[in-house]
Amino acid sequence: MNKWINKRNSIVSLSILGILGILGIAVPGCAEMSKASSASYPSKVTSIRGGDTKTVMYRMGAIMGDLESYVSAGPVNDPEVRQDILRKLDQLKSIAKSIREGGTVTHHRRIDENIDDFIADIDRAREAAGRTNPDYYYIGRLAGACNACHLMN
Repeated sequence: MNKWINKRNSIVSLSILGILGILGIAVPGCAEMSKASSASYPSKVTSIRGGDTKTVMYRMGAIMGDLESYVSAGPVNDPEVRQDILRKLDQLKSIAKSIREGGTVTHHRRIDENIDDFIADIDRAREAAGRTNPDYYYIGRLAGACNACHLMN
C-alpha cells in the first residue's frame, strides 16, 4: 500500500513539475506577444475586434438599406423623407468617423485603408441630396461600393 502511495505521489509531483515547466515556457512567450502587439500599434490605437466591427457594419448596412429603399422607389418629393435621407447620411458619416478617429484599427484592411474615401463619398452624397433639386446618384454609388466589397468577400 505504501509503495502504491509513493508511486502516486511521484506521478503527481512529476505532473506538477511538467505543468510548471509548460507555464514557465508559455508565460514569457505571452509577454513577448504582448510586446510585439504594442510595437505594432501605437499606444493610442483603439482596436475594433471582429464582433464590434460586425455590429458597426450591421448599423451601416441598415442605414444603407434604408437609403437604397428611399432612392430606388423613384423621385423623392416628400420633405420628411428628404430630411430623413439627410439624417441617415449624417448617421452614416458619424459611424464612419468613429471608425477613423483616434487611430481606430478594425483589423479589416479594406476598411482601414479606404475609410477616408468612404467619408468623402458620404459628404458628396449628402451635398448632392441636400440640393434644392436633390441628386441621389451618389447614394447609389455608396450602396454600390458597399455591395461590391461585400460581394468580393
